[in-house]
Amino acid sequence: MEKQPFVQMRHEFEDATTVKWLKMCPSEGDAAELVYTVESDAVSVEDCEAISVNDGSYGVTVTSSDSIEENTKKYYIPITVKVRWKENEPEVELDGTIKSEDMR
Repeated sequence: MEKQPFVQMRHEFEDATTVKWLKMCPSEGDAAELVYTVESDAVSVEDCEAISVNDGSYGVTVTSSDSIEENTKKYYIPITVKVRWKENEPEVELDGTIKSEDMR
């Protein structure tokens, strides 16, 4: 998330009800290379894969919070990342913040 353009991320997460999936999808420059891609919950890209770590497949969603002051939103986006390892296992939740390039 940190490598994404902040203004684009702020626009995508303006609505706190937005849910994005983090997937591995073919690169625009090289279809054989998979790169992390943040897509909306309506994504139906068949070439994309779940995140794989140590032969385990993980479902990852990213949401935003609207519990931040309007002035602070200029520089920070509060997000919640939920990771699910197996279909029937509980999700693990991690809260974080995307920081503007101006603040890095």
